[in-house]
Amino acid sequence: MNHRQPLLSSKTLLLLFVIIISACSKTKSHDEHVDEIREYIQKNGYDAVKLESGLFYSIIEEGTGLKPKSDSKIRVNYKGYLLDGTVFDTHDTPNGLELNLQGVILGWQEGLLHFREGSTGMLFIPPDLGYGKNRVGQIPPHSVLIFEITLTRVF
Repeated sequence: MNHRQPLLSSKTLLLLFVIIISACSKTKSHDEHVDEIREYIQKNGYDAVKLESGLFYSIIEEGTGLKPKSDSKIRVNYKGYLLDGTVFDTHDTPNGLELNLQGVILGWQEGLLHFREGSTGMLFIPPDLGYGKNRVGQIPPHSVLIFEITLTRVF
């Protein structure tokens, strides 16, 4: 009887399988997303401030009103899009959309504290301050979010 040794052991095959699956499903790190945002900002000529969390904001037109607090109600008009320019949401009405700042994504909670009533600006949000690993509507998991926002009212 001729018994052949397998070319690869089952442990080796399992290890190869894990490596291949890991390589295929690798998501970018927080720092890689921050680098993507930085590159986008430079490429598009924005003057933005980076916060410790990795969020960037840019005030395009400074308002003269109140700054919101973390528990403020606000009214905004906005356009949200991905790094590739795909628009995923927009709201633009004379009164704006009324929101409680505690009920929005972390990137808005942190970024809008730097706006004044009447300000127009941009938020560049890494995934961990947006929707993270979740797909929301047409927003893929692990997406950097960009918002053009006008803060029309602070309550």
